[in-house]
Amino acid sequence: MSACYSCNQILNKKTGSFEHIIPNSIGGVLKSARLICKTCNSAYGMTIDAALAKNFEDLVAFINIERHRSRPVKDTNASNWGRYQLENGNDLFLRSVAKIAVNYYLMKIRGSHHLDKIIRIINGLEAIEDHIYYHPLTEVIWNDKEVSHVIMIKGTASSGRLYAHVILFNTHSLVINLCNNYNGDDIDLFYRYDVLRQEEVKNRMDYEPYRQLN
Repeated sequence: MSACYSCNQILNKKTGSFEHIIPNSIGGVLKSARLICKTCNSAYGMTIDAALAKNFEDLVAFINIERHRSRPVKDTNASNWGRYQLENGNDLFLRSVAKIAVNYYLMKIRGSHHLDKIIRIINGLEAIEDHIYYHPLTEVIWNDKEVSHVIMIKGTASSGRLYAHVILFNTHSLVINLCNNYNGDDIDLFYRYDVLRQEEVKNRMDYEPYRQLN
């Protein structure tokens, strides 16, 4: 039986909830019922996930994510996005991005024992320090017809590292150090979701930013 990774509450029909891996407020659709309880889901939604949604609210409205199936997208040319000032985000924003990485990892991999520290950071119990940081993209990865969210997670016992690279809306690129003393099986996870077409893109990018981090 699954337990909430935040508070360890056993998840059942009464306590469980569907958690979006990437918040629905920014176009995420992938979700799982075996991650967090209703109470923690609500608490995250009113705090760290609200901060993430606030950061992207103008861009979400600009590309018309919620209604694009019935109405054409206004303008997806990345060169025109300069008018929308995206903030780098405060601690709440950074903790929400880290939660995206933890959500996806735990949806794919059972067991959170390698994630104890990053979960404490997500919950505001420890300082972020060097566990979540910006990693600016140096190349254009997508064409103007695709606006994607990407999650990449890699871990090797030989390096002792388990980390994630999260890219939101082709613009915000962050690295999350999930564990600095990793000793489990080698992991290489990838998820790419085009918020315009509302579909998962199965093929990996020709240029994968996490190669720079090895």
